[in-house]
Amino acid sequence: MREGRVFRVLPVAGSLPSKHDFLPGDKLTRRVFLRNAGTSTIVRRVVAAAVPGSSITFFTRPSSKLAEQTMKFESVSGKSRSRRSRSSLQAPAAVESLEVRSLMTVLSPTGTVNDATPTFTWEAVDNATSYDLWVTDAEQRMAQFVEYNIQGTNFTPVDDLNLGRTRVWVRANFANAPSSPWSVPTEFVVQVVPTVTGPVNLSQPATPQKLVETKPTITWTSPPGAFRFEIFFSDQTTLTSKMIPVANNTPILDADGNTQPDGNGDVLRQEVRSYTLTDDLLMGNYRVFVRSLDDGGRTSAWSTAFDFEVAPPVKITRPVGPSFQNPPLLEWQAVPGATDYDVVLSTAGISGTPVLNLSYRYGTSYQVPKALAAGNYVFEVRAHRRTAGRPETVGYWSLKSNFSTIPFLAITGPTGIETNDPNRRIVTAARPTVEWTPIDKAARYDVWVEIANGKSPYLLTTSSVNFYQFEQDLQPGKYTVWVRAVSTTGKLTNWSTPFLFEATGGSPIITLPLANSNVLPIPNVTWTSVADAKSYDIWIAQVGGNFDYIRTSGITQTTFAPAEPLPAGSYRVWVRAVKADGTTLPWSTPVDFTVVLNDVEQSAGEVLELLTALLPTTGDVQTDSVTEAAASPTMDRGTSDVQADSDRVPLDRIAIVSLPTIITAMTPETEGFIQQLAADCLSAEWWSSQATET
Repeated sequence: MREGRVFRVLPVAGSLPSKHDFLPGDKLTRRVFLRNAGTSTIVRRVVAAAVPGSSITFFTRPSSKLAEQTMKFESVSGKSRSRRSRSSLQAPAAVESLEVRSLMTVLSPTGTVNDATPTFTWEAVDNATSYDLWVTDAEQRMAQFVEYNIQGTNFTPVDDLNLGRTRVWVRANFANAPSSPWSVPTEFVVQVVPTVTGPVNLSQPATPQKLVETKPTITWTSPPGAFRFEIFFSDQTTLTSKMIPVANNTPILDADGNTQPDGNGDVLRQEVRSYTLTDDLLMGNYRVFVRSLDDGGRTSAWSTAFDFEVAPPVKITRPVGPSFQNPPLLEWQAVPGATDYDVVLSTAGISGTPVLNLSYRYGTSYQVPKALAAGNYVFEVRAHRRTAGRPETVGYWSLKSNFSTIPFLAITGPTGIETNDPNRRIVTAARPTVEWTPIDKAARYDVWVEIANGKSPYLLTTSSVNFYQFEQDLQPGKYTVWVRAVSTTGKLTNWSTPFLFEATGGSPIITLPLANSNVLPIPNVTWTSVADAKSYDIWIAQVGGNFDYIRTSGITQTTFAPAEPLPAGSYRVWVRAVKADGTTLPWSTPVDFTVVLNDVEQSAGEVLELLTALLPTTGDVQTDSVTEAAASPTMDRGTSDVQADSDRVPLDRIAIVSLPTIITAMTPETEGFIQQLAADCLSAEWWSSQATET
């Protein structure tokens, strides 16, 4: 169908009068002519057919100005048409005046707009109850949104439209008639300038555009639909610049990992809104602009300029902590691009006038001219970049470096594992590492180790760094360590405060189950980790039974649970670590535990008292002790669903205490039965159904 303006012909009357008589259901026309009412000129001829009361849709050229004018509708039968073509018939066979309405027209937006959420407006239609709006990306050929039942003749979308060419249609809805046809499409171009939002320093809200990092990330906002972006990057200190293209390179994948095409068949890609510089920037001032290119190749204007500074802090190298050197040499790392530095030296904990406050220091060190008094000090440094005729860049201050002219060290490790005793430090590593605070200008450190109840010294060695790892596996025991520093001139510090720890010799410590505890049939065994361990072996033995009940190797976690429930009984468990080379370390200290089958643990006294209360008795009898329950003769309890060979909790392991329990009117005949039943309740599921009644 060729492009044109669409008109809808609506009859004024409910029927079409004619010089002919029409029967109901007859077609009134075979060919329809549209005449201008004033000039009687035939404007458009349309083949159509209509019945009384119907409407006819036809087309005319867009330049026609006949909309909303009164037109003539004539019906000419085939016979009349034939006569007319051969004669000079001046009047049609039938004439009727009709109202002609054009389809709806979108009024705005048009042309190029710089708003990604423009307001759409259109002509009002008489008797319309609502309108529908349909908007697509004309270049990607994908619908952006369809909004139904709009009340009024305007609509503003909430979400941004895509950049580029946009196509829009509108139609009217009526209460008692079908919706009008969609309007002729209207097109406009969305071209919005990006907004640069970064880089920013979020940790410094007072100076957000003064950066610490030297490879900052440039960020911006822009409506969707950009094919790519371009960054204009300018060094304001050296007055140099470059263009950086930023393309959408990452495809959008569906749930199956396949790329997704747009309406043109091109691969949809994730749109970028940031770019991280690949090279470190020198200390200085910088400016960036960003612009977008849409799918049609149209380029937006450049964004507003975004300025930022690269002003990294200085990193101090020494002195840090106690130092042999006095007067000290203050040293720091160079900041690329910096021309000079500020240096401030102060007494720690004292505000006011610093000991030194220096500016325009060139190089990366400063020798304090005279010895400092014994004490603690702090110094900090910041960098400057000064270029004639250009803005000066002032860096952030360095982290403060605390040092002392009193050389004294403290041992900080091995840290060991946490215990309930804060004064106990347990180390499971076979060869633990002793660590201590460094002394500036120390040439070496002396290490002295003692073991309790052993030879003295156990170990006397040296280290050139501030740590020492034992070269041999430690035997289990309690150790004490001292360290001192030796300067390049032979000056010695005092020995450190003694550092105490307990070594397991490389064996783990079992933390669950607790020693001599009752556990469920599938107990969870846990233990502490061991340094350098690749895996662990576990050994669970039945006390008085199968000594190798469970032997499992290659456990990579510090926990283990049996695959099958353990029968009731007593058990003992060990764990050991295995190194990557297959070397096995010592077994842990064993832990004993008992597996019980009853869900609710009760003492023999509690069960005995419960059962006694359920029996009819006479008189008063005081029971001095329930220990006799363990020695009561076994009674025939009849057939039970408890297996005869099932393991029971040994009665000699049950903690039975003497209780002054008053049992009302217990007869000698029932006492033995109750005691035996109480013992059975501790080892069998006594609440389950029995095969025979007792």
